[in-house]
Amino acid sequence: MRAGADTIQIFDSWVGCLSVEDYRRLRSAPRDEAREAPAKDGVPIIYFGTDSATLLPSMKETGAEVIGLDWRIPLDTGWQSLSYRGAVQGNLDPILTVCGMEATEAARRRHTAPCRRTTRPTFSILVTAFFPKPRWTT
Repeated sequence: MRAGADTIQIFDSWVGCLSVEDYRRLRSAPRDEAREAPAKDGVPIIYFGTDSATLLPSMKETGAEVIGLDWRIPLDTGWQSLSYRGAVQGNLDPILTVCGMEATEAARRRHTAPCRRTTRPTFSILVTAFFPKPRWTT
């Protein structure tokens, strides 16, 4: 933040392994610390968890302005589960990074189509990991 970050994204990669009850009981320590510092500086927070469909309302209770949805959660379904409060960030299946632009664009269109009825979706693709292209041998 001191270096000029406009937003902070918290990646809670294993959160989907928890039940709602365990999430609420265990979420306090590191997650709250990671959220409090940016909040003091007025920096918005994106909170992303994988396999988190059942946890979305609880994740919104953390105070994050944006909830990141993994590729298994349709944007309209995720946003509805948050009672349309705040914003959601969509993500495409990471395997698309090796499938070419045509497949990526088709997936983006499918993913954002349901949202066009209520809002003009903005969708970003950020590649945070590089996967080697598979080499098929015969």
